[in-house]
Amino acid sequence: MKEHVGFCTRCQQDIYCVGGFLQGIILENGKMLCLACAEIGSDEQTPSSTQQ
Repeated sequence: MKEHVGFCTRCQQDIYCVGGFLQGIILENGKMLCLACAEIGSDEQTPSSTQQ
């Protein structure tokens, strides 16, 4: 199943959840980055998934 969940904050690309996996990352401030932009790095904040 493919569900649209939002847009990349940087490039405005569509971000989907495919089979239960988010095709991007969620930042601490709640914004999302697509995987391509996430590979470049985040100027805004670190991904919330890396915090412990």
